[in-house]
Amino acid sequence: MANPIKPDRSVITTCAYCGVGCSFKAETYQGKIVRMIPWKEGKANHGHSCVKGRFAYDYYNHPDRIRTPLIRKSIDDPWKEASWDEAINYAASEFKRIQDKHGKKSIGGVSSSRCTNEEIFLVQKLVRAVMGNNNIDNCARICHSPTQFGMSATVGWGAASQHFDSILQANVIMVVGANPTEGHPVFGSLMKRRIRERCKADRH
Repeated sequence: MANPIKPDRSVITTCAYCGVGCSFKAETYQGKIVRMIPWKEGKANHGHSCVKGRFAYDYYNHPDRIRTPLIRKSIDDPWKEASWDEAINYAASEFKRIQDKHGKKSIGGVSSSRCTNEEIFLVQKLVRAVMGNNNIDNCARICHSPTQFGMSATVGWGAASQHFDSILQANVIMVVGANPTEGHPVFGSLMKRRIRERCKADRH
C-alpha cells in the first residue's frame, strides 16, 4: 500500500544498505523519510533497486537506534553515555596506550562494504597516516574470498574486470553457480534487460 503522506521535500542520496551505491530520491515530510524512490539518473542502478533499499528505511529512525556514543573501560562494566569529544578522546588515548605497549602494528582497521568510497578512503588514511601501519582490510575478504580466488586463478586479478553497464554490450551471458536476480537484483535487472534484447543466455 502506498504511503498516504505527501512529502514536502526530496533529496538525492546514496543507499546505505550495501556497497553498490544505488542513488535514491529520499522523500521526506517534516524531516522524516516517508518514501525512497530509485533515481533514474543513478549511475549504479539506473532507477532499479533491491527491496531493502526501496522499502527498509525505517531503521534510521527506530526507537532502539543508539544516538549517542557509549564507552566503557572494561567488558565487565556497563555502557555509559558520553559526548562525542569524550568518546573520540577516549578512543584515541586507548589506541595510543595499546601502540605504546605493543607496537605500531598492534592496531588496524576493517572497513565496511556499506561505506562509500570516500569513507573507505578516510579509514585507510586514518590507519596509514595516524596509526602508522598498513593494517587495513575490508569485510569483502570473507564473503568474496572464493570469488577473488577464482578470478585470480582465471584472469590474473582478484577484482571485477567490468562495470555493471558492460552487460548491455554482451552478446552471450553465462551464469555459473549464481542467481543474480535473487542475490544481486540491481545487476540482475540489467541482465534481464539485455536478455529481452535477444542476447543469448545460459545457466549452469
